[in-house]
Amino acid sequence: LHWVRDNIASFGGDPTNITVFGESAGAQSIAHLLTSPKPKGLFLKAILQSGVMQPIPALRETRFGKPPAEETGLQFAQKLGQNSLNEFRRLPAEELLLGIRRFGFSTEIVEDGWILPAQTVEMIRDGRRHDIPIISGFNADEASYFFFERPAPVPKNLKGYESAVRDRFG
Repeated sequence: LHWVRDNIASFGGDPTNITVFGESAGAQSIAHLLTSPKPKGLFLKAILQSGVMQPIPALRETRFGKPPAEETGLQFAQKLGQNSLNEFRRLPAEELLLGIRRFGFSTEIVEDGWILPAQTVEMIRDGRRHDIPIISGFNADEASYFFFERPAPVPKNLKGYESAVRDRFG
């Protein structure tokens, strides 16, 4: 965002009128930007399309059933045969990516108390976000291909939703 602010005029843009946009996982990233103090003032509007705010791991404690990020990082380093943080940092990105795949780790943003002071959903709920205009919406049948061979009809009420979940997942 610093680069965009510093260079957008070269592309005909206005550095005082930057809008961030994300769809699906990108919308989740925008929600993180909205609650992080670091990008304050680097964008003035946000658009979130089909985003969700899932729990994220905390740095040093178990939250929402997710183990501490530091613990996960240590386990990953051990799997890669790294004995220190310095050794781990010297690994080429390609080895890290292959290790993630080989050992079943994933990358996630972390509630670290600095970049993300708390859970994104809690911060938005509590009004602790950048006070800027937001547009939020959802695409029809978003992510339905993850769960169904064809899009399922949208349930009309809670009973219909519960029935659809039981039919699909038992």
